[in-house]
Amino acid sequence: MAENNTNTPLIETSAVGFTYQGSETPALQDVTLSIGAGECVLLCGKSGCGKTTFTRLLNGLAPAFFPGRMLGSCRVGGLLAGMRVTCVCPEGYRPAADVLMFAHRYGEKFHLLTDPAEGVKDADVVVTAAWNTAPGTPESERRLRDFAGFQVTSRLMEGAKPDAMLLHCLPAHRGEEISTAVFEEHADEIFDEAENRLHVQKAVLAILLAGL
Repeated sequence: MAENNTNTPLIETSAVGFTYQGSETPALQDVTLSIGAGECVLLCGKSGCGKTTFTRLLNGLAPAFFPGRMLGSCRVGGLLAGMRVTCVCPEGYRPAADVLMFAHRYGEKFHLLTDPAEGVKDADVVVTAAWNTAPGTPESERRLRDFAGFQVTSRLMEGAKPDAMLLHCLPAHRGEEISTAVFEEHADEIFDEAENRLHVQKAVLAILLAGL
């Protein structure tokens, strides 16, 4: 188990901003935030204020799968918490340059690979997410080709530790980034992860209804 210094932030953003491809209006501007171990932070604001964009930056979906221009820096968990992290992706989908510069400071604790089988070898936790976010479009067809062989299957999971967890932030596209068999086998873990959002939404409702 990785040791964590409670004084070390697990999430750090510095003046982070993001503008989606094709838009001239920033979806997120100048957000600086530091979250330590055990802290719970509630993101509030009206629809369109950038809450979803911020979480997409934190979980890596933007700009990798939601193209656009990012400003500032965003660093999350993993290496900051003392874990060993392996990022597996096709050529052309590498993390942003500033993310790689940060990760490489940790030496052998970080690896960037293009071979899924090598990436999951002896892993304690395997994490995937939807990469085909616009079905039926030319972009979708390109990603289906580029990510061929990157589906998390039962055979791929055989390379991880026998008790390895599998996480997915949902929604999942079964048969694309994850096979139906693997999804069903790890459904308890996947839905536990998704349930975390339920408690946040309940907290928002409690705050909004408190004044009624």
